[in-house]
Amino acid sequence: MTLAMYARHKRWPLEAVTVRLRHAEMHAADCAACESKEGRHDYIERAVELTGVLTDEQRASARYLE
Repeated sequence: MTLAMYARHKRWPLEAVTVRLRHAEMHAADCAACESKEGRHDYIERAVELTGVLTDEQRASARYLE
């Protein structure tokens, strides 16, 4: 929502923003990089897709708002 408002303000030709989330749980004991070895850890992976004729500079700027 913030990204779309920012694009409108900057008059970018942004047509759509698609956000995909993926959730996973892992037992802490199975996680080599985790500090805690008890309980479970939740992971959320995010992918943001911008549709529209945007310049490379506009796309790079948008990454900071994700």
